[in-house]
Amino acid sequence: MASRVLVTGATGTFGRQLVPRLVGAGDGVRAVSRRPQPTVHAGVDRILAALQNVGALDAVVAGIDVVVHCASAPRGDQTITRNLIEAARGQVRVMTRSMAGTSCGASAGLPCSRE
Repeated sequence: MASRVLVTGATGTFGRQLVPRLVGAGDGVRAVSRRPQPTVHAGVDRILAALQNVGALDAVVAGIDVVVHCASAPRGDQTITRNLIEAARGQVRVMTRSMAGTSCGASAGLPCSRE
């Protein structure tokens, strides 16, 4: 069964490699980026959004089954990740790539799971 996948940082180093693979696998993709790009990939629902904007996150994750968090920012990675997890909590699975400065667990106030 195909999933609706949200990819943050869809135009970045990791995201632009991942998006065409998800589309090729038959998944519906919503690509989120803070920078406008002429195209992300054909057939992709593209959203221009700053993940620091907590008020926009509910709309960004609406209707999504899985979030693949590839975005990073010069400052605030932990806050962005925390806000994204909060917006998605109870609705979708969230996967993050390992980034410097981002952690999970009790000390960071973020849940960790190997599921």
